[in-house]
Amino acid sequence: MAGTGEGPHGDIESWPSGTTNLVVQLGLLLRRRGQAARGLTLTSKFAGNSDWEKTRRLKEPSAHDDDLRVLAHQLMDAAGFGAAA
Repeated sequence: MAGTGEGPHGDIESWPSGTTNLVVQLGLLLRRRGQAARGLTLTSKFAGNSDWEKTRRLKEPSAHDDDLRVLAHQLMDAAGFGAAA
């Protein structure tokens, strides 16, 4: 779909907001369970079976949406997906 900004998994511009929604759900789930995250890992799979993986760690475990959102945005930026949205 050349020129539309869409990839095989939807509109590329919507990925940051979709990631943010997932992170908010993760935070809610962790809080319900009385757990906390120590970090987040983003893995991207590409055509030809290559992949890219990056992990960011928190200074201390957290289940707060803002802490998890910052990590997710750092990962998206590192992957070149433009998480600043």
